[in-house]
Amino acid sequence: MNENLKLSRARPIVAVFGGSTGNTEPTLQRAERFGRAIASRNWIILTGGTGPAKAPVKNRAIQGAIRPGTESWVGVGRIEEKIAAATWTRGDGGFAIASTLNHHRNYLEACMTDGAICLEGGDGTKSELASCLLLRRPIALVGDGWKKDCDLDGNRPAALANLVKATIKTFKMTGAHKLERHQVGATAVKNGLSDVVSPYAYFSANASEEEVLDWILARLPPMGAFPGFFPHDVAGHADIERIYSAWLTAAGRD
Repeated sequence: MNENLKLSRARPIVAVFGGSTGNTEPTLQRAERFGRAIASRNWIILTGGTGPAKAPVKNRAIQGAIRPGTESWVGVGRIEEKIAAATWTRGDGGFAIASTLNHHRNYLEACMTDGAICLEGGDGTKSELASCLLLRRPIALVGDGWKKDCDLDGNRPAALANLVKATIKTFKMTGAHKLERHQVGATAVKNGLSDVVSPYAYFSANASEEEVLDWILARLPPMGAFPGFFPHDVAGHADIERIYSAWLTAAGRD
């Protein structure tokens, strides 16, 4: 895919990823606080959600990010039915995409973001983490469980094997459309994660939201050179590409 829709933006896009099921209220509150902290910096939050709600993590983070009169969030949800094309809606200060890629959209989310916060989650969250690693986005892994489950510092081979397994398993679940195999196929994932150079850091469950965001900010390129982009020519997403580009051009310069 061509990175031809990179836009000059004054506002970075930072993702919040986390589990879709089994979240405790403290975890959901944490997601909401991250959403609020991101919005308070006049950044744009990206999640796999479709709008504000009390659960799961992806929607709770959006709920925290909503600011009256400001476009503050992007959601990349999924439509599992085999329909012809992705759809979109506007509302509550954000842009919601209903993608026909199913779990391949996790890679799309990584393309669109400039940096990511990963709360603890299952295979889907790991595939989002792995996609961000493949694309060299700065990633903050928040929560004490990450070191036990995916220790890239202490047991790198096992951590990478864990991420590869989860990502390949997740990417097998596709919708009406797929991304190219050279990006999300087993070989691409294994080779791409074999030498992780993307900036990443582990943060305890007690780390403040500001500490995490300061770390991400220090690793972002200068304003106007943020790496997030909507990939060109994704099957079934041509209209989304065009409409999102127009929305981001306006929202990204607020």
